[in-house]
Amino acid sequence: MKKIAYVAIIVVIVVICGYAIKVASERDKMIAEEWEQHEIRAISKDSCMPKRDLVLKKYFGKSYKVIDSQFYNNKGYNDQNGSFSDKGTVEGVVEGRNGKFAYDMKVSIPYRNPKDWNLESLIVKDLKSCHYVYIVRDGKREDPREYEKANAISSSSETDVYVSDEDLYSIEDALQKEWNVSNASSSVGAESSNVFKVKKESVSGREVTVSYSLRSTYGGQKKFVDLHGVVKKNSDGSWSVVNLGY
Repeated sequence: MKKIAYVAIIVVIVVICGYAIKVASERDKMIAEEWEQHEIRAISKDSCMPKRDLVLKKYFGKSYKVIDSQFYNNKGYNDQNGSFSDKGTVEGVVEGRNGKFAYDMKVSIPYRNPKDWNLESLIVKDLKSCHYVYIVRDGKREDPREYEKANAISSSSETDVYVSDEDLYSIEDALQKEWNVSNASSSVGAESSNVFKVKKESVSGREVTVSYSLRSTYGGQKKFVDLHGVVKKNSDGSWSVVNLGY
């Protein structure tokens, strides 16, 4: 009888432990899923756009006007910080100067406290003079003249990249993704846009000017246009869009 009792006790203990492990595993899974949703919300466009607007208001004046913009987010790899980037064209005032400016900003967002976000970088170029007029990098302001000088030296000393047929397919894909983002983020964007006939025109360092055709649909009507764009080859071999079309 004692032996049977011992066996019964062991069985009960095993069952209880198994149940406890299952409950703990399900709880951990639920916590992980909730955290992932928290991360997604923290770097979502709806969450990031008010932060972008605060940056634009601070550096371009309260009467600033966004002409176009492209939004990207990055989940990050250390589960501590996400980030988003936004670049585009804005009308406003910089250092007392009215005009149109190209901007490129990056904002870091700590997941544990998304309200404690931080402007990592802001690059501003005057489109009339084609000179940089305001630079923030690593959260600190820099002299735009020094930045422009260093950027010019880096560009002139860089070896021109080789563009293969496979690269042209990758460039076409990068342009297509940018048009998808642009259409989705604009109230007057096309219902759909298709990039095709991408050709290399010129190469300067890691930047490549290409020509391409774009077929867009507005209200069921198709519109064709030929454009030029500028793309840049990244260190990992991928391509990013510098200028979508002109």
